[in-house]
Amino acid sequence: MRRRSHGPKLVAVTTYRLQAALPEPLGWTHGVKTTAEALLVRVETEGGSDGWGECAGPPGVVEAAIHEVLAPAILGQDGLQTDVLWHRGWNALGPWGRRGAGVGGLSGVDMALWDLKGHVRRCPASELFGGRFRERISCAATGLYFREGPETERIPSATAEARRLLESGNRAITIQLGRSVSADIALIRRLREALPDATLLAEAHGGFDLPEAIAVGRALDDASFAGFNDPLSPDGSEAEYPTLAGAIRTPVLSGGTAQTRFDVASAGRAGWQVNLAWCGGPTEAMRIRAVCHAAGLNVAPRTIGATPLGLAAAIHFLASDARQPGRAESPAALLEREWPHSPLERLPAFSGLHLEDGVAQVPWTFGWGVVVDPEGFGDALASETRSE
Repeated sequence: MRRRSHGPKLVAVTTYRLQAALPEPLGWTHGVKTTAEALLVRVETEGGSDGWGECAGPPGVVEAAIHEVLAPAILGQDGLQTDVLWHRGWNALGPWGRRGAGVGGLSGVDMALWDLKGHVRRCPASELFGGRFRERISCAATGLYFREGPETERIPSATAEARRLLESGNRAITIQLGRSVSADIALIRRLREALPDATLLAEAHGGFDLPEAIAVGRALDDASFAGFNDPLSPDGSEAEYPTLAGAIRTPVLSGGTAQTRFDVASAGRAGWQVNLAWCGGPTEAMRIRAVCHAAGLNVAPRTIGATPLGLAAAIHFLASDARQPGRAESPAALLEREWPHSPLERLPAFSGLHLEDGVAQVPWTFGWGVVVDPEGFGDALASETRSE
């Protein structure tokens, strides 16, 4: 007997490549960023409903994976069957390897399908995730990028920037490391001297080998930093994390570039980072969270370079997160927000998300709670591609 579909049929998948110049070049561990880029995904049904998502990764490569592999796997299917559709996409990627741009594309499609489900079911995404533990989420600013100019100016300008971020209401600050061990240690010490009570974390983007990470980690210990994110390369360093964790007191987090629950590693970590636009989407992020909770780890969403869609997905994910270890007054859930904010975040195409004074309100409107008007992309729209 042929099964009947009870949800709206998917009839189109459209991608929008966005691009805008940054006001100034921003240096980080692996180079210099001059441009903000994003790839958005829109799914549409025969009844006129739609949903929006966001992908991380190189936009052109991810876009090709969506239209050549993923869209054919889901078009014509029941758009509310998020888990079924996720596995259809996952299986379609099988012959090419389930990592990289393909999973980045699956992430954006999955995010769009959850938004669609929220609109059709007329409820916020966090309610679909099982409910919300919190209505407001404090922000943690990720900034202090390397800027052009003499090295002697870095520490004074970084210190001034950190003060501005705290004055704007941010609960914590994540600084950039990886320029050089000596320069990083000098910055760590000076920031703690200037901001004795601030919650500070460090992001290395996998830029250190083990001896360097231990040296920098001990400086973080002395300065009472709250976290050391992705200190070691994601390639071949798994066995080194327990050694690093045993050599320093600062909590070590990793997973910023990881994908799927199969990449999750707990040994030597105090927490795991997950990018909903890269890891496999909200469907897979909830599986990653279950794996991490089984190991007693909390999950922190990564939102570097995100548009309001990616930020909203992270907000709903955090709202529905039971923080470990599960006591009555649980650890705070913090939303990472990049500073300076991406020019794509400020496009008039996006409305509905409320982020003020370092606090994010969890939307009560349907899906992610973000309204997208493609007319508002303006000159930032580099291309638009449709599959139907």
